[in-house]
Amino acid sequence: MHGGHYDGGHKNSQSLPLIYRLAGQGWVCVSANYRLRPEFQHPDHLIDLKRVIAWVREHAHEYGADPTTLFVAGSSAGGHMAGLAALTQNDPAFQAGFEDADTSVTGAIYLNGWYAPISARGPSPRSWPASPRTHRPSSWHTATRTRWCPQRTPGTSPTGYARPRPPPSSMPS
Repeated sequence: MHGGHYDGGHKNSQSLPLIYRLAGQGWVCVSANYRLRPEFQHPDHLIDLKRVIAWVREHAHEYGADPTTLFVAGSSAGGHMAGLAALTQNDPAFQAGFEDADTSVTGAIYLNGWYAPISARGPSPRSWPASPRTHRPSSWHTATRTRWCPQRTPGTSPTGYARPRPPPSSMPS
């Protein structure tokens, strides 16, 4: 899924070299658009991704793909959405009208995201990554400039859906 702070971007604007490389190695890749802000708000974007996941599971065989192995990936807003999709698998609250569809994923790849708390001034210097090269002020600046960021909007942070992994003894073999 493309980035763009949920209010911009397009499926053809990012990651095409990576998609072409993966496709060249035999991976089936799907790049999709999602509805954008301000006309659409959370959870509309997540619902769009879950519809894509359901579509891919239903049509995977037509493209030579295994519908039981599905990864979601994205950058910035797209990565945020991938994290949410991975942590809300098969949650009917985000699947109105297609509650019975399988929206589980094998894994999520979240690029250029920010998980730490964000204040009105941006990330706390204590939570910045050790290397200045990995700190991207534009990500939090955009979030705070538009007064929307996942950590300040209830139900939109992937960390809010994370649960402890069950002990190995309780996991099916």
